[in-house]
Amino acid sequence: MEDEADQINDQEKQLRNEMLFTLSERDRGTLAIVVTSNERKRKALYHFLKGHLNEYIFFDLDLTAHTYTSLYRGLQELLPKTVLQSEPVQYLVSVTGLESSLYKTEDGRIEFS
Repeated sequence: MEDEADQINDQEKQLRNEMLFTLSERDRGTLAIVVTSNERKRKALYHFLKGHLNEYIFFDLDLTAHTYTSLYRGLQELLPKTVLQSEPVQYLVSVTGLESSLYKTEDGRIEFS
């Protein structure tokens, strides 16, 4: 019987393989959202993808210092034209700092933009 750690490792391997399959050799832009439980896991996943998806140029975009209610708008304003206009798909953009785009509603609750 597998213990819990082995099951988690198997699940993570399966998720990583699914990400590779989904992101490999795309012929049009694709949005994939991945939420990790901590920064260490985010960095490990980033390095894993970078090591396996050699067909892309990786571009990092940190939104920590920005607040947007539209991710699309943030990408349009902050990504260089070379990234936005690449044909065929040449870049994998890693966006971090989305938590800075949380906002409070009038009743004081915090919601995602």
